[in-house]
Amino acid sequence: MRSHEFFDNPPVWFIAIIILFVFCQGVWIFFDAQKRGRFPWLWGLWGISNFPLPLIVYYFAVIRKDRKR
Repeated sequence: MRSHEFFDNPPVWFIAIIILFVFCQGVWIFFDAQKRGRFPWLWGLWGISNFPLPLIVYYFAVIRKDRKR
């Protein structure tokens, strides 16, 4: 199977893994933002919308700022 064929018609297991990963990312960001008191619904919804940009921005905007304090 060539790579372009894989991405033109991906297997069901691949789609399931991506959906699970994005959902777990959103849930983790939500709970961490809730713990830190930083707009959990906003971060959680953005976290389940795509990957990996919300995780990178959350790290620099929230986690890294909290570590500097």
